[in-house]
Amino acid sequence: MVLDSNAIYGLVALNLVLYAFLIFGYLKTRRSFVMPEVQNAIEAFAYLEKSFKKTFPEVREGFTWSEAISRAKQLPLDINWEKVEKELVAYESYRYGGNDRQKFDTYEILKLGIFLRSNVRKKNKKKKKQEVQKTTNIPMEARLP
Repeated sequence: MVLDSNAIYGLVALNLVLYAFLIFGYLKTRRSFVMPEVQNAIEAFAYLEKSFKKTFPEVREGFTWSEAISRAKQLPLDINWEKVEKELVAYESYRYGGNDRQKFDTYEILKLGIFLRSNVRKKNKKKKKQEVQKTTNIPMEARLP
């Protein structure tokens, strides 16, 4: 059975659309962040600390969590800050005595860590883009040997 040209063009178009969706789905999953698996609050806050240090490398060693949270609040992040502060207070009282609480809701803490890391990637992309623009804005006379 021989297909006419319209049927062939239709199948090629359908094939292209399906492959485009497949590629788009693959790229989207590569960009999405997976919530890290942690066993306890100590690991969650360690993840947050690493993320914070990557986002704000100029912060001195020995920073307090209240400094870190106030600094992170300046960024446009979709975070429930009340839950973060509540868990921070509970974690500090657990860590430094006074509270025997073993269960922590680390979702917002990990979400903050993920957002901070994604903010670092955005900063790096901006920085690279600015460097490229700086090199392309060089006058033509200066580029020639």
